[in-house]
Amino acid sequence: RTQSMLHECDAVFIVSPAGQFLNQTDESLMERLSTREGVRTFYVIASQFDTQLFGHEYQRHAGNLPDVIQTQQASLARHAGNVFASWAETNPSLAILATDGGKALRISSSISHVLLETLPERWDENAQFVHHQLCTKYPDYFASAASSKEWLTRLSGIPQLKNDLVDVGENKTEIFKTRINDYLAGQEYACRTWIQAL
Repeated sequence: RTQSMLHECDAVFIVSPAGQFLNQTDESLMERLSTREGVRTFYVIASQFDTQLFGHEYQRHAGNLPDVIQTQQASLARHAGNVFASWAETNPSLAILATDGGKALRISSSISHVLLETLPERWDENAQFVHHQLCTKYPDYFASAASSKEWLTRLSGIPQLKNDLVDVGENKTEIFKTRINDYLAGQEYACRTWIQAL
């Protein structure tokens, strides 16, 4: 169903796991969207972002969660810029992504959203494990309910994605105008060509 509706889309949110960010499958999909489907706007979402909080950057920043998030986001943005640039060399239609770099990059953690929106007694083993890791590794940020809510909200990425959806919606009128003008210009050209042929 998604594939069949792509030709009607002007903006697309592509989800790619942060641990295997922007692989060959993502490239193929983006190339198809930009050339055959005519999508004008991409947002790239690094999902499962919580998995990036407990490795080397955690040790490097001694458990300072804001620094870890910022460093990981910057690393993903750099990676996105490099990947887009390399894709543009073989797929000119993806050049717009290379110029945007990581500006359209978003982070998301669905497990953080689950921890935020679901009662603790309904958490599955994975949610319990992630919550334990966050509380153990980052006690200063998950010691209180208010602080936990703030950081889980930020990690979930939901507020930013909602803002992006609002922006896309607000631009819809302009997108439709462009589509109509392109269509009318094409029809006018076809009519002139037909008249000349007659």
